[in-house]
Amino acid sequence: MKALTRADFQEQKTNRATVVGKVEVPALGGVVSIAKLSAGGRDRITAAMINLGKADTHYHAQVAVEAACSENGEKLFTQADLKWLSALDEDALTPIVDEANRLYKIAKEDEGDKVKNSSAGQTGDSATD
Repeated sequence: MKALTRADFQEQKTNRATVVGKVEVPALGGVVSIAKLSAGGRDRITAAMINLGKADTHYHAQVAVEAACSENGEKLFTQADLKWLSALDEDALTPIVDEANRLYKIAKEDEGDKVKNSSAGQTGDSATD
């Protein structure tokens, strides 16, 4: 197996995502493709999990931004779309979030664990404080 170089990683970068799945969104009467998750996307989703319950935390919208793409792999949303996506009825985003969580192997338990293990989830009584 060859030793990877910086160039190998740079060649992998693309403006289009690899489509890894599709999900029906009945509330909107259509289908959305799900993009392969980038390292930065994983970090942004994790940060949204850790900040659940805080003002301006848009977990469902953040997952939709990272996951939703056209069938050609073009992202449907950007970070600038978080607020208006968060204002949508939950049934517009929940199918996307549920399928992305399944494909990205993010379990519901992970949400609670990330909050519990973050500084936001720690109390003064904790042995780890």
